[in-house]
Amino acid sequence: MSTTGTVNHNQRSMEIRSRILWVGMIVGLLSLQILCCLIGVLAATGTPSLAVIPNYHQQAMHWDEAKAAVAASAALNWQTRIEVSEPIDIYGNRRIQVRLSREDASPVEISGLRLLMFHHTRVQDVIEMRLQAESAGLYSGVAVMRQEGLWDIRLQSEEHNGHYLHTEILQIPATR
Repeated sequence: MSTTGTVNHNQRSMEIRSRILWVGMIVGLLSLQILCCLIGVLAATGTPSLAVIPNYHQQAMHWDEAKAAVAASAALNWQTRIEVSEPIDIYGNRRIQVRLSREDASPVEISGLRLLMFHHTRVQDVIEMRLQAESAGLYSGVAVMRQEGLWDIRLQSEEHNGHYLHTEILQIPATR
């Protein structure tokens, strides 16, 4: 004798509701996980303050050469003074002046300096320019520097007597 159970309508509807509840919870939690991952990816790639330094891998591969160039620059015993003015117009342009002198305070005359600079919160916004010689040992240019805070300034000159490299971090005050 076989017994077949009968399921009344109330038990069947409760089973359907529990299936919908548990499947819905699983799908909802998976959807929440995907949403959180998307928000994380957008936050990591969408903000300009997070960036990778250009050619970092190549710089790391040629670290010994870069260290030797810095040592050669230090051997020149040049004194570097970088001055950044207050904004000179409404667009945030500032005059940058670099004074180069030897140990005996005599000015260093070179054809020009290449300047690379960036704000510490905007690493990918590198400003690159060539500073022009105004007088013996004095080089200047104008660049847009709207943001206050720490700026990384790198100077480079290639002359017949070798390379000159200088890196300095400047605190640029807020405009008044």
